[in-house]
Amino acid sequence: MEFDPETMKIHICKKCKGLGFGIDLKGNRFNCSECNGTGRILVKTLKEEFTLDSLSENLSFDKETMKVRVCKSCGGLGSINYGVEERECEDCHGTGRIIEQKILTEYQLHHVDGIVAPEEKE
Repeated sequence: MEFDPETMKIHICKKCKGLGFGIDLKGNRFNCSECNGTGRILVKTLKEEFTLDSLSENLSFDKETMKVRVCKSCGGLGSINYGVEERECEDCHGTGRIIEQKILTEYQLHHVDGIVAPEEKE
């Protein structure tokens, strides 16, 4: 997989808090299983927007990845005034709301081409 700066960001590993290792009860170090010892995780974000009327049997509302927000084009009114003419907002189709879906996927750094883990740098 290639690194895409538009959809991918490097975050500190939540499990080891960026250390890259844990310490067992005997005081021995072991590599973090989440980040494979790098202290960093690559987070890929896929973001899509839907109109309320596009929800159907094939696309149902998922509370984990979706949220409803006010349409930025019409300010939630559902229509836009053009002088004396009023037209339905093309972005939200008159509903005044947009469904925003954001899916986060995490990868270890060694799964992505073009990123060198800290211990591999020379």
